[in-house]
Amino acid sequence: MTRPRTPTAVLKLAGNYRADRQGKRTDEQLALATGPPTKPRGMCKDARWWWKQTVDSMPPGVYGKCDSALLHQACDWWCMYKEAQRRGDDVAMARATDRYVQLSSKLALGPVERTRLEFNGETVTEIKTRARS
Repeated sequence: MTRPRTPTAVLKLAGNYRADRQGKRTDEQLALATGPPTKPRGMCKDARWWWKQTVDSMPPGVYGKCDSALLHQACDWWCMYKEAQRRGDDVAMARATDRYVQLSSKLALGPVERTRLEFNGETVTEIKTRARS
């Protein structure tokens, strides 16, 4: 499987644009996410906690409606991990952890991925936190 093509705007921002290689490209428009993600109905306690900690703490506009399916999957894998942890099932915990980590990198949930986030031309430097009760 081949690596996806890096958008021209990203190449220019990173200083990797070369006119001899990418000069014939047209400037692609980067899609912006619109609307807030749809929160799943009937979530368990672990899922509600995950959604509040993860989705609600990101700046508005980072996730959009188009990201809802990936966010739901990450939420489901988190719940599967917590359930396997309660049962003491190490194999299921490892599987859920692996899948959750894969999705979390796509959703910029890790500290390294968040440093690469750009929103409206500015790097997102601070993630909102909420006061603990």
